[in-house]
Amino acid sequence: MKKQLALLGALAVVGGVAMPANAADKGEMLTTVAMVPVKTVALVTGAVFGTPVAVVRKVTEESIDATKTVAHSDSPFMLGAASVIGVPIGVFKGGIEGLWLGSYNSYSNNDKPFCLESFSMGDMGEGEHVVSGKKIEK
Repeated sequence: MKKQLALLGALAVVGGVAMPANAADKGEMLTTVAMVPVKTVALVTGAVFGTPVAVVRKVTEESIDATKTVAHSDSPFMLGAASVIGVPIGVFKGGIEGLWLGSYNSYSNNDKPFCLESFSMGDMGEGEHVVSGKKIEK
C-alpha cells in the first residue's frame, strides 16, 4: 500500500510539472522536467552548506558594524572597550540574519543550480540592506 501511495504521489508531481497547459515547445517542457531533480538537489545542498557560510559572514559583518557604532571612534582603545557590547549584539543579529539569508540565497538562485550565490559565497541577499531605517546599496 505504501509503495502504491508513493508511486501515485510521484506520478502526481511529475504529471503536474510535465503537463503545463500552455507549453509552447515540447523541448522546453522536457528541459524543465529534466531539471527538477537537479534543482531540488541544488536547493537542499545550497541550504545545508550555504546557511552556515551566511551565518559566519553575517556574524562577522554585524559584529564589526555594531562595535564601530558603539565606539563612535577609530581609536583602538575605544574599539576594544566597545567590542564588549558590540560583539554580542553582532553575534545575535548576524546569526538571525544569516539563518534567513542562507535559505533565501539557496531558494532565490535556484534558476542557476550550484552557483556561488546559492552557497552564500557571492552577493548575499538582494543587494540592498536596511540599517537603522536607511537603505544602503552595497
